Amino acid sequence: MPVDNHKVTFVVIACLACAAHGVQAGAKTFDVAAAYGSAMGIAVAFLDNDGVQDLAVATSYVSGVTILFGNCSGSFGDRMDLPVGTFASAVAAGDFDGDGIADLVVGGDALYVIRGLGHRMFAPAVQVSSNGTLKLRLADVTGDGRLDVVIAGSTSSIAILRGRGDGTFAAPTFVGLGASAFDVAVGDLNGDGIQDMATANADAGTISVILSHGDGTFAPSTSLSVGGYPYSIALSDLDGDGTADIVAGRAGAQVISVYRSRGDGTFFAGVDYASPGDYSICTADLNDDGSPDIVQSDGSMSVTSFLNRGDGMFSSGRLFAANSSPVAVAAGLLDGDNHVDLAVVNANAPRQWGRYVRRCAVVHDRLQCLEPHIVQPQP
Repeated sequence: MPVDNHKVTFVVIACLACAAHGVQAGAKTFDVAAAYGSAMGIAVAFLDNDGVQDLAVATSYVSGVTILFGNCSGSFGDRMDLPVGTFASAVAAGDFDGDGIADLVVGGDALYVIRGLGHRMFAPAVQVSSNGTLKLRLADVTGDGRLDVVIAGSTSSIAILRGRGDGTFAAPTFVGLGASAFDVAVGDLNGDGIQDMATANADAGTISVILSHGDGTFAPSTSLSVGGYPYSIALSDLDGDGTADIVAGRAGAQVISVYRSRGDGTFFAGVDYASPGDYSICTADLNDDGSPDIVQSDGSMSVTSFLNRGDGMFSSGRLFAANSSPVAVAAGLLDGDNHVDLAVVNANAPRQWGRYVRRCAVVHDRLQCLEPHIVQPQP
């Protein structure tokens, strides 16, 4: 894939809990590449066991992953590049070998595992599959208590690599979809305690649902016809009934759509909320009310938040600038205040030498942000 002739950046957005009149939050922009390149995926995890969450960014600059170690203030100090030798578009973190240390799985032109050794040391990347990857997820979808890898690669099936619990994975099992999957998400869709899967099939205008039997086998996929080019997807229990619901970005219709679960693997009709565009979606409790909210990056200039009203219905989206081409967003605790923050990957951000700060507030259940300003410019 071509290398974008722009600086790779990401934005950290500190979102603080709502008080009587709201509280302030800030956004800071950091360069993550020493030269030009492109970034597509991000993961938040404890990568050095210091109790502070770190970032792993999939980037073409290093043909692998750049790790930025957090320092508990919402900024990042030391950096480490972990090449895999090919284009990287997705990254996820989890303990694959049971040693209590986070490992990484990196997808792109192929799939690689980078085992964490502790003390900020990592083993060389090992290729575990030749499957091309757009998006990937880590979850126990086979019911054996070990993390598996689920891959969407813009093909008419998803690939599932069963974890052996020792840092290695079995050969992929494929589940046919009848449509090309651009994203995949994992959650319990029918209340049986087993992780199921759903995919966003943009070209076909469908969402595929794959229920797991919990023994390494899966029911045939079923499809929801939704239209509107569904490109991104997330699963979360949005209404508190104990089963995961579906939220999908539908770029062609300029909406996100929420499909609430009936608890048996089927879903009610979608409820739409206007959004400017779609590239990625995540869910997290942004305002500390105990309900998961929705965050969407539009791939253009902004990130939109949708606050949950507590019953699976949402407030209108609130946009705030997130630099140029925000293509991936992840949630975590990045600044030591125990409130959820967001990290946003900017694929095509122009070269920047300043640090950008944004003042935000949650007022009357709506996230509001002022225009950013540059502080602490660097030469």
